[in-house]
Amino acid sequence: MKDPITLIDAILDAYDRQEFQPLPDGTTFCNQAVILVALGMGYGELRGKSADEIVQFIAGSPDWSLVPIEKAQEMANEGSFLVAGLTGDELGQGHGHVCVIRPGRPVYSGKWGQCPRVLNIGSENFIARAKKGPLTNQPAGLNESFVPLPKIWVLRSTL
Repeated sequence: MKDPITLIDAILDAYDRQEFQPLPDGTTFCNQAVILVALGMGYGELRGKSADEIVQFIAGSPDWSLVPIEKAQEMANEGSFLVAGLTGDELGQGHGHVCVIRPGRPVYSGKWGQCPRVLNIGSENFIARAKKGPLTNQPAGLNESFVPLPKIWVLRSTL
């Protein structure tokens, strides 16, 4: 199902979840937010997966296709469901990170040029503006979610 209104509603539902706020011990809930948006888009195959497991599953699934960063914003604006992610190994961390590309205008990144806007649930939850770091109160996108450039996949049934 390709539907920008359904996608926006699912993204806002995930962003508004109080239980997705980072915990003082460092526990974050990016995987749960991506799963919730996936369910809102009619896709249940990510249930119960960690961020690493989501990235590994999507990378090997015929349901998903890799997308270049330059195409991601336009596809999200049309209502396609896209997930950006890297495993913990790729990030050099204990666990991976995933986020949803959201409809909106792209934002400029000093790292990658124009990059898509995201729903980020993690050590910082944001949907529009960074709340901390060098871009505090500035428009934030994929550039604030990852240090290395992540892979981006689209759910084929939403093309």
